[in-house]
Amino acid sequence: MRGHSEARLMTDERWHHIMRIVNEAFENSETRRVALRKRIVAGVKRKLHDSGVLMTRRRTKRSG
Repeated sequence: MRGHSEARLMTDERWHHIMRIVNEAFENSETRRVALRKRIVAGVKRKLHDSGVLMTRRRTKRSG
């Protein structure tokens, strides 16, 4: 039985190691995705502004 419990412990250690790798990969992909989204939004805003589609809002008084 002793050999079986040692094998089980090794399996648990390997499992935890695999999960750490998966978690790191997920966190890295999330970081890259957020950075990419920010670059895309900034690029779209710049293109819209340059083309005159996106204009800054001006406060106007409502006449009523």
